[in-house]
Amino acid sequence: MARECINIAFSCNNNWVDKLAVTLVSILKHSNVLDNYKFFVLDGGITQENKQKLAKIKSKTKFEIEYLKVNREIFSNVPLNNFFTIETYFRLKLPSLVNVDKLLYLDVDIAVKKNIAKLFSIDLKEHYAGAVIDESSYYKKFHKLPIKNYFNAGVLLLNLKKIRKDNLEEKFFDFIKYNSDKICWVDQCVLNAVFNENVMFLDKIYNFQHSDFLPDTDKKYKKLKNNIVIVHFVTSRKPWNFEKSLNFVLEYYYYYLQTPFRWKFFTHFINKMKRKIRLSIILLDIN
Repeated sequence: MARECINIAFSCNNNWVDKLAVTLVSILKHSNVLDNYKFFVLDGGITQENKQKLAKIKSKTKFEIEYLKVNREIFSNVPLNNFFTIETYFRLKLPSLVNVDKLLYLDVDIAVKKNIAKLFSIDLKEHYAGAVIDESSYYKKFHKLPIKNYFNAGVLLLNLKKIRKDNLEEKFFDFIKYNSDKICWVDQCVLNAVFNENVMFLDKIYNFQHSDFLPDTDKKYKKLKNNIVIVHFVTSRKPWNFEKSLNFVLEYYYYYLQTPFRWKFFTHFINKMKRKIRLSIILLDIN
């Protein structure tokens, strides 16, 4: 008998679809044959060809993918910066787009290392969400919200039933309209402000944040390695650019090479090596 459906949402555009594939593969590789997954993708313009590739992901576990169309116009005036695209705000529409009581939202710059059924089964009671404290002092230093416990929004277990009951979706957009000066980190600030710490704070193993702004990240990772459920690459240096420690890069590409986008990896790797070779030649000429 299949278990309760594990509902998971993502927001993604066509430029990040291969990273979404990695996240999906990493989830399914650690699933149980009795698990049953429903993936909701807030669609930022993924091509039909790439949707067909995602459908070809092989798994021993049942899964279904549904693409949700989002009206981009309602986000035309949201604050953005060079690090984020408009798709990050799409998750604010989840309460009205996904008709389930509980939903796990995941960013696509993550890798799952264990079965996430236990995370999904957490009883949120009357909390709006389950989340992990944002550990980066960079975020803590610059956010302008009058809250003590600022969470990272890359992994959110959402109590959509209560969020709908308290009409928070409307409050999200009201906050954007009247408090844009307080939004430093896009919708993460919006969610923190509106939830106002009515959050069940979870263990960091559910959102281990690998950040350039955190000291001794690699040491902390080695200490918790056997317990970590989700690794989240929270800064601009990502493993697919070969800009993490070798262990992270190898682990990430273990999943990447099992996706239908594996050939993109080889092209990316070759181009990366070409650039390094050209740079080395330039430096030799200068010296």
